[in-house]
Amino acid sequence: MTLLTYTRTQLKAQIREALQERTASLVKDTEIERWIDVALDDVAVNTFCLRAVASASCSANQQLYDLSAMCLGPWSISRLEYDGRRLLPKEFGRLDEEMGGAKDKGLTSTGAPQVYFAYGRQIGLWPVPAENSKVMRYWYARHPQTLSADAMSIIDLGFSVIHGPAIESFAAARGLAFKGKLQESQGAMQQNQMDLARSSNKAMPDNTPSELTSSG
Repeated sequence: MTLLTYTRTQLKAQIREALQERTASLVKDTEIERWIDVALDDVAVNTFCLRAVASASCSANQQLYDLSAMCLGPWSISRLEYDGRRLLPKEFGRLDEEMGGAKDKGLTSTGAPQVYFAYGRQIGLWPVPAENSKVMRYWYARHPQTLSADAMSIIDLGFSVIHGPAIESFAAARGLAFKGKLQESQGAMQQNQMDLARSSNKAMPDNTPSELTSSG
């Protein structure tokens, strides 16, 4: 049995079919490339089908740690452990309120972390670790991996096979919306030019010479 896989070149061709534009007329290849990238993440976010685990060695008195570049975001973390013990998530605003604005006041409390919180693209531990070399490990939903070549293939074979049509549909939907807006904009521009031409014609003075009459 041959599995259906999607390459970036195939996706671009399928999207152009959906747009009824096999060659770059209104829509450039760079736009389609961008839609494919967005669609890959859209499907990954909506399915949570791609998972990974990352770890970081914690340092004493360091509270914030950068997320893996492949992580969709702190909200995609399904489990986080510190030194083998699971920590529960806590909303940063609520935690800061419970601490009496500790973050703004520069207050720190050290010890074994009890909870973690999202801080932009970072994970914060509270209390702040008091020891070095303790390991933080977290499981998360990740971005799909792709190659950087023009004929890009989706490395995640299972993701490609199962969700290839969805990726195509997501990207094509964006393309159709874009093309529709572009055509609408062009139509409005043409109408505006026609209206301006009509206004100019109405405003033009009558240059027809007056009929000359001769006196006898």
